[in-house]
Amino acid sequence: MGNGVGGARLSPMYRRISFLVVCLAVFAAACGGSTDNAGLAGGDAASGDSTTTQVDGTVVGGGADVAPADSEDVAFSSGDVTYTFGELAEALPGVPLDGTDVSGAVGSFIGESIVANELEVLDATERTEADEALVERLIQNGFAPDQPGGEGIIEQIRFAWRLADLTLLTEEEIALDGELNPFAYSETCSRHVLVETEAEAQEVYDLAIGGADFAELAVEYSTGPSGPDGGDLGCNSPGRMVPEFDEALSSIGVGEIGGPVQTEFGWHVVTIYEQTLNEDELGLQSFLNQLDQASEAFFAFAAETPVEVDPRLGTWQSESFQLVPASQEIIIPDLGVDE
Repeated sequence: MGNGVGGARLSPMYRRISFLVVCLAVFAAACGGSTDNAGLAGGDAASGDSTTTQVDGTVVGGGADVAPADSEDVAFSSGDVTYTFGELAEALPGVPLDGTDVSGAVGSFIGESIVANELEVLDATERTEADEALVERLIQNGFAPDQPGGEGIIEQIRFAWRLADLTLLTEEEIALDGELNPFAYSETCSRHVLVETEAEAQEVYDLAIGGADFAELAVEYSTGPSGPDGGDLGCNSPGRMVPEFDEALSSIGVGEIGGPVQTEFGWHVVTIYEQTLNEDELGLQSFLNQLDQASEAFFAFAAETPVEVDPRLGTWQSESFQLVPASQEIIIPDLGVDE
């Protein structure tokens, strides 16, 4: 957007559901995306030409120049969870255990094992009615529990949900949330005046508060391309503008004046002239906001949880709770941006 406030943004699903493989699995239909689930525990190993590595004579696949692992060698450990190469080979038949597994099966198994142990510690291995309600909400929003690895994903979400101490919002709570935080669930139509200095912005703000016509102030003072149009930015959903600008809008109501606020483009004075609550999206957005909280709690847990992995398998990345195979460089996926 060329209005001096817009910024490229990740799609809402990637922004909100980023933990583990959930960012690619939950609401895949809503995202219009798909997940390559061949690498989840129990899936097929990646195909292709390879030599083999052996665990006590048992072929487990793999690449060249990797010393065979003894079945008693510890493959990974975290707290009370420990798996030897022999146990890992039994759990993941046919999956290479020499750092060439690009399917993700080994990393998924490590993560799921840690989560399963933590749920046991929390005495939460059995699903409660609240858990089933959470699963039902996931299904209502497009998640398919019968997809490969679906049960593991559900357990990861259950664990994150408990870490964040969340309960599903009732319809009444969702409606109240919409009333208390209209900006988060609305199309907000706004105007702004963009100037170079805080002093100029303060002057415009004082004039606007004093009753001056905002559109006329934009025509006279704004240096942005929307100035001749009275500073009109049209109607936008949250996230379409740079964060500082969105924050300023979220703090005011229709007809109110906000600012001065500084962004990378300069100093702004803002106002809202119309706001339409998207009731159809209110329930979904409320749920996604709760998943945000679960994600934050999960990654806080991941950052504090030591995981030791045999370097023949790869390197464990605490910040993403994933295994980078020894044969692979770290590749940051192109998640795309909304135009």
